[in-house]
Amino acid sequence: MQNIRAASEITFGTNLNEQAIHVIEFLKTVNDIPELNKSSTLKRAVYRYEKYWLPLAAEYPNEFLAPPLDVEWAWHCHMLNPNAYERDCREIVGSTVKHTMLGARRFYKEQRKSQRYWLEKIGKYQEPFTIDYREPFDTVAIDTYHSKITYDILAASKRQMDLYYQVSLPHYKNRKYLNTSHLRYKQFLYAKAKLPNAFLEPSYDIDLFWHAHQLNPVIYKEDVTRIVGYFLNHGASIDHRTEEDRLNADKQSRDTWLSLYNETMPIFGAMYRGSQPAGLLYKTEKTEYCQSFMQRTKLVFDNVTISMPRIRRAVTLSLWSLADKTRAEHVFSLEYQTISRLQNTTMKWKNVGQYVFETSTDCKMLIMLEAPVGLGLKTVMASNVVNLLPWLENSRNLGNDRHIDVPVSLGHNIRLDLTISIKQLGFDQAMLTLEPGKYRPSSIPRHHKQFLGPIGLQQYPRGSDNYCEVASHRLRNHLGNDVFHVRSIHSRPLMMSVIQVFYQNKMSAIAHIIGSDHLPLPSQVDKDEITLNPLQGERAILLKNNGGDWVL
Repeated sequence: MQNIRAASEITFGTNLNEQAIHVIEFLKTVNDIPELNKSSTLKRAVYRYEKYWLPLAAEYPNEFLAPPLDVEWAWHCHMLNPNAYERDCREIVGSTVKHTMLGARRFYKEQRKSQRYWLEKIGKYQEPFTIDYREPFDTVAIDTYHSKITYDILAASKRQMDLYYQVSLPHYKNRKYLNTSHLRYKQFLYAKAKLPNAFLEPSYDIDLFWHAHQLNPVIYKEDVTRIVGYFLNHGASIDHRTEEDRLNADKQSRDTWLSLYNETMPIFGAMYRGSQPAGLLYKTEKTEYCQSFMQRTKLVFDNVTISMPRIRRAVTLSLWSLADKTRAEHVFSLEYQTISRLQNTTMKWKNVGQYVFETSTDCKMLIMLEAPVGLGLKTVMASNVVNLLPWLENSRNLGNDRHIDVPVSLGHNIRLDLTISIKQLGFDQAMLTLEPGKYRPSSIPRHHKQFLGPIGLQQYPRGSDNYCEVASHRLRNHLGNDVFHVRSIHSRPLMMSVIQVFYQNKMSAIAHIIGSDHLPLPSQVDKDEITLNPLQGERAILLKNNGGDWVL
């Protein structure tokens, strides 16, 4: 408790709770603009940042300027290696350029001022302030530019997107959770001061505050030199270490924290969530997943042609839509007087009727040929029930406005031909039927990621039993066709359940259990956040698709 109390007395030159929230919001903005993570865009951003922005910002040492978004992204990544940032700034402009994280509203306000400074110094024709990431640009000037930046900003940008995924859940911006993380960051710096040679790898809540602090480079150097006693550079990434090194690093960090504070370093909601899943799963296209959806279409009967033997009385041809066994909807009736002397006669009608066909309820149409028998009564000469669903489904690929020709037999020597225009009105609900498979014993292979998919299991625990149970299921659409295959995996040793959805043998969605290492307890937050309380028997499942996390 004495060490925790001493750590809590540490002060900073900026509001790190506020800065941490700004970091998350800025990383979300970058994450939502895919062009900012393309290497070509980043190379141009680094070029613009070094050649134009740093010299401009250095001319206004008492102001916090806001650059174009691509430049801000390059600047952001550069500052996260404080030693390299200070060294490079001194080489490029002679001093460390100051920075702070701004909320969106103030950022765009300061950006307007920065744009005015940019146009005065650089001009819009030499280099525009705001760029269209999709427009071509002079790559030769960039490739031949001699950069003085010694830090790999492109590689750093990928690590920042990985960090964003770890801290993107809502509780990281919760006031109570932020206060706890703020204290833990103070404890982290206190431990660095007390045990300078001890290895200490921060959990993600601490790392978020460490990043927020470094993004105020002048203040950061003053603070950590005062607190730790030396200019603390950001810890080396463990991305390229072996699994053994990762485990040892984690154990050393936990042991150091426990010995100093008599408490565990990991807290609920702040541990590794796995790699960013966006783009890892197959993206099911609309034309593919719409096979599961029933259609809502307008059917227009353009031509109705009947060929039949000659009879000397009037007949009525009628068509009914059969919604179910007990309900029918009248579509049209046609009167036909056979007066031809030929053995066979043909009659043709145009634009006789229309109705809206919904595959969720309307499956078939009843066609009847009736003749009067006197006293206003009719007898059915011939009839047939036609299932239109296969015709409609098979014509999906013909476009939104399409035509089908449907031949119908109405008995001996009576033939009906229907030409129908189909106008797509939309899709109805999806109707999928599960054909369950049986669970069978299996084992999780050493390269578990290929088997389990992107579930956030950093490494398979040493000494753990790799036994699991696996079942394969089928999901069939309203036509009875297999659309998706589903594999469910249950591992008791890992306390893990995974459901994988495949489209044509390509994993397109996944759901898996997540634990309290990803989500906080209700006691850790001060308002209605997504939390998990295992003591109350709660479980949480995360669903992912090609876009990344979809729903929790």
